[in-house]
Formats: sequence, structure tokens, C-alpha cells
Amino acid sequence: AHALLPNGDILSDFCTANLDIQANNGICDGMDPNMLVVVEGEVKTEMDEKSSDVNVNLTGSELHTMTNNFGEYAFPSMPTGGNYTIEPSKNDDAVNGITTADIILIQKHILGLDLLDSPYKMIAADVNKDSKIGGNDIINIRKLLLGYYDEFPNNDSWRFVDAAYTFLDPSNPFLDNFNETYVINELTDDMTVDFVSIKVGDINNTATVNLTSEDATTRSNEVLTLQVDDAQYKTDDLVEMSFGVAKLVNLYGAQFTLNFNTASLEYNGSSSSIFEAVENANIGLVQLDNGMITVSVSDATLKTLKSEDILFTLDFIALSEGNLANNITISSDVTVAEAYNMHLETMDVNLEFRNKVGQPEITSTFEVFQNVPNPFAQSTSISFSLPKTSDVNITIYNVSGQKLYSTSNTFAKGLNSVVIDVNDFDASGILYYQVETNEYSATRKMVVLK
Repeated sequence: AHALLPNGDILSDFCTANLDIQANNGICDGMDPNMLVVVEGEVKTEMDEKSSDVNVNLTGSELHTMTNNFGEYAFPSMPTGGNYTIEPSKNDDAVNGITTADIILIQKHILGLDLLDSPYKMIAADVNKDSKIGGNDIINIRKLLLGYYDEFPNNDSWRFVDAAYTFLDPSNPFLDNFNETYVINELTDDMTVDFVSIKVGDINNTATVNLTSEDATTRSNEVLTLQVDDAQYKTDDLVEMSFGVAKLVNLYGAQFTLNFNTASLEYNGSSSSIFEAVENANIGLVQLDNGMITVSVSDATLKTLKSEDILFTLDFIALSEGNLANNITISSDVTVAEAYNMHLETMDVNLEFRNKVGQPEITSTFEVFQNVPNPFAQSTSISFSLPKTSDVNITIYNVSGQKLYSTSNTFAKGLNSVVIDVNDFDASGILYYQVETNEYSATRKMVVLK
């Protein structure tokens, strides 16, 4: 240090300081600072689908990273000698890849009808994480599908197993403590540590795992048409809504959201027939005040249903005069509308009203009916009659002829219905909907209130 005195002399002095540099938590103990190595790996499902957005922590350091869209992760270069634990985790979108089809597969496994064929599927089926597969796992999945849960109470939405781990008994992975982390005792060289990702509850491997994932659902061209007898009712009447099928069908189960007009109907309970329909177990009432009832019914054994069979029944109390056909629709608003045939393929679901009150008898001709309700603010049902099974395209236009929405599917002979939601397009006021097949076409007007 130097100082200038008033007389012009320079006064100087010095001191010695010692710096003690310490590694936080002893991270550098035993490390060779001259040698840097990399720890990296890949995370993918048992179907080799790359798992993106997986959090990967390196416990023993402050390092963490995420897998990219190719399921890859890598930590920055670090000195050798440290002890670490690699811990992958992910807990989002619990319902991703989960449908009633997964419940059916678990039911079959529990009853010994069709055992799950991999340890990873069995880990996925252990939804409540109690190291066994049982009825409580089905209850957890069903509550998720019906809207009672946003996430699993005792489990993350994903689990991860060291890809190099060998199960003592692949037919029962719960006999041993399989590795969900990887321990590094004294890091010495570059390391590649891979993990198998498991979507909890997704038994048939249909979850979306990265931005380029394709829909792995096996779909059928068949359509399950649920039939209900229309009923005219007056205020305070007890109204029974019994679900049947339009034609002979082999079915393992179905799920959907039932929308009803809360100004006209009040839910009053359910009863079972061929499929069990228990409130808070198969029938979800979380969105009851919003006019929505969620449904998930299934059985481990295939049911052969005839047109006179009743699947289950929902009861309502009439709050005003009306009829069912004008106040009930099926949608995917909460629980996605789909059913499962004899091959466990996914079918679309339609709702058809028999003997519709106030409408002409449906004959073997092409006819498009007025949407119900109309006007509408949230959703409406477009019904049409087909003389034979046909590919149908439904298009919505504004008054200028601009296409706003379009959907296509194969529909059975007879009466069919499609639910349109206002969130499917951005428009209000007077619109037009066109229903067309290869041979027929018809257009009607509807009014959207926003």
C-alpha cells in the first residue's frame, strides 16, 4: 500500500493475506482436478419411446438437468472422485395415456385371465405404490378418469427404473427393491446411465412421451351407438334413462361424459344391470352442478350385448317440462367418450334416442335434424339419419361461407348424433352446419351465444 505525504515523501507498507478456498459439502474431496468426466444417459419407455422433459438430479452436487426430445440428458464435465446419485423424476398430466382400457387390463390380470407380460407394466399397474396389484389401483385410476383426482394421491405420474437392472423374478417385480436411482461410488470415468420410464396407470403404452409421439391407440372403425328411449316429462316427474345398444355388440366397457340441462333435469341416482354403475366409483359427480356426469364402466370378461339389454340406468327428477332428447348429450368434456370391443380396440361412442318425442319416425333415408339445443352457449348435438353405414363429414361455416370447423367419421345406419363444443371454433351468432356423405348432403342453420 502507498501514501503520499504533504512534503512529497511516499510512505509505503505491505501485509500478507492467506485465502482458504473450501469445497461446499466436501464436493472436491478425493477429486483429481486435472481430470474431467461426463455423466450422461437416455430415458425411454419399454417400447423405446424417448421420454422428454424428465427432471434428472445429480444428488451429491447442485447439478440437475432435463431430458431433451430424444430422451437424452448430460451433466456438465466434472472432476473425478465424487460420490453421487442419479435421480430421474416427472410428475405431470397424470391422465396422459390412461383410459378405461387400462382398467380392463388390470382386471384381467387380477383375475388371472390375461396376465401382464412385463415387469414394467406391472409397476405401471401399481398405481397406489403399495408393491402389489389390486382393487385399490383400479379405484385410483377410475377416480382420475371420472374427475375426482388431478393426480395420484400416493404416486407420481411417472416412475423410472435403471435400464441395466435385472429383476429377480420378471413375473413379480415387487419381490425385490428394483433400482429407481443409480448410485455412483467415486466417479472415475465417463459414464452412461440409462433409465426405463414408466407411465403410472398406462398399461397399454399409449401415453404421449415426447413432441413427436404418435397416437398408439388401436382404433376400430366400429362405432358404439348407445340407445335411450326418449321420454316426455312434466315438472317433478321421475325420469329413467336406461342405456342400451343399437345392435348386437361385443363389449368390455365404455367411458364418456353425459351432459344434461340443469334447468330441466336434476340427477337422482344410478342403478346397475349388465355393467356395475356405482356412484363415486363408476359414476362421477364432481361436475354435477355444471350439468356433467362422468361414466366409466368395464368388466374383465367380454359381454355380448343385444338391443334389448340394459347396460345401466341413470335417474333424474324433472325441474320443468321437456323430453330427454332435447336435454341430454354425450361428449368428451371431462371423460373422453370411447368404448372397447372384443379385441380391446377403441371405438367412438354415439347416443341415439329411440321413439323421439315430437320428431318424425326415423326411416331408412338420409335426413339432418335441427341441432339441440339451439341457440346454445356451450355445446350442442347435431343428429342425422343414414340409410346405411357411411363416412360422414360435418362442417361448420359462418355466413360468409368461411369454414370454421370440420370433423369426419364412420357412422352406422340409422340415427346418429355428434356433439359440437363452442371451443372447437372461434365464432358466434348465426352459423351453418353441413352434413354430407358420398351420396347425400344437407345444411341447417344454428345460433351460437357467446
